Amino acid sequence: NNTADNGGGIDCFKSTVEIKGNIISDNYGWFYLECGGGGIHCEESSMVISGNTIISNDVKTYGGGIYCEKSTSVISENIISDNKVYIYGGGGIYCDISSGEIYNNTINGNYAEEDGGGIYCWQSSSAIHNNIILDNLVNKDGGGICCDYSSPIISGNLISNNAALDFGSGICSKYLSSPTIHYNNIFNNLWTDIYTDRDLDVTNNWWGTIEKKLIDEHIFDFWDSNRLGKVSYEPFLNTATPIRTSSVELKTDNTYSANLSTHLFTGDTLFIELHAMDCDSTSVDSIDVLLSNERQNTGISVKLSETGINTGIYRGTAYIHNTSDDNLDIIGASQGDIIEILTFMSTTVYASVLISEITSVEREEKEIPAAYEVMQNYPNPFNPETHIKYKIPKTTIVRIMVYNCAGQKIKELLNETQNSGIYEIVWDGKNSYGIPANSGIYFYELRNEDFVEMKRMVLLK
Repeated sequence: NNTADNGGGIDCFKSTVEIKGNIISDNYGWFYLECGGGGIHCEESSMVISGNTIISNDVKTYGGGIYCEKSTSVISENIISDNKVYIYGGGGIYCDISSGEIYNNTINGNYAEEDGGGIYCWQSSSAIHNNIILDNLVNKDGGGICCDYSSPIISGNLISNNAALDFGSGICSKYLSSPTIHYNNIFNNLWTDIYTDRDLDVTNNWWGTIEKKLIDEHIFDFWDSNRLGKVSYEPFLNTATPIRTSSVELKTDNTYSANLSTHLFTGDTLFIELHAMDCDSTSVDSIDVLLSNERQNTGISVKLSETGINTGIYRGTAYIHNTSDDNLDIIGASQGDIIEILTFMSTTVYASVLISEITSVEREEKEIPAAYEVMQNYPNPFNPETHIKYKIPKTTIVRIMVYNCAGQKIKELLNETQNSGIYEIVWDGKNSYGIPANSGIYFYELRNEDFVEMKRMVLLK
């Protein structure tokens, strides 16, 4: 609830500070016409902005959540939601003559009047990768991402359900922009997923289908009525050989096989490995694969690189994104499912899927925790329910409460004696009277005679 010219919440000039783990909410950049950053404004700075919840901030002109001007900042692991720009662009993030990295953020539900509902790049060359860019709206161009005179690298993102009332609901590239658009999951954006006004390199993205005839409709070229003349792109694996594997392996020093966990969490990493014939005995090769679920029309596009010359072993990683359905990640993985790895290589003889250690529920349940620990809820943001996992090292009475921003108790989730171990509890988003809670920021607290810890979570409807 702060108001300023630049940076309604925080304003940084020629700074190298780190902004981590804060809630930056309901601030305004509002005094003058040319103002930037409803939540955070950084100018001529090299900053780290990480792990924050940046929600419901407003600004007149640039960057509802964050405005970076002539900066090389790293923006990662933030929730950037429901921010607004009333005149120009960058509902979530505005990059103005800037570089740096924007990765692993959830950027959803933001609005801009002119360009870039999620992210707007002006004369910028940022690396935009592994973000969830979802449900953003712009009144003109670029519902998810808009590029003007910019050449960012856009890779490994989920770009879905965004809307632009003019051009490019997923990505809009215009005014001599030449972004690199590889290995993204781009689908279900309003009208067109990509708009461009010049030659554009758009390859190895996942469009929600592997049928080429459906992909043509997703890319629009202003200068070519056939929509394909100016765009160099490839449908992802429209003819591919599926390789099925019914289990995953845990990536540890002592790797072992396990069934798929009930849910692969947002933020987990999948490690993919294929053993196949060497493509070129004189160089280290690479191949493109699609990791998919046998019964779901969803997937993750991944580039695998050979481990060395003539080894025939190809490895790569994929970052898990969550869709708008809180119970289904993008590859639809759940216990008992069969995972498909689709590849052009018909000579593949062995495939494995490895997951990062944090998803190994089976292994954790066998451990006796050495200390108390409360983990971040998942999914976050959530609607309507979320999971809270915690560890207790000895038998004790455990209480878990949910509070709102005013410190009022919303609901007591647990009050009982538990033995040492690893537990998980679900909050269904309702208060003690069974009434659904409103959208907003909430806190959950675990307390007993020896320990107390509180973490924040965001309910978005």
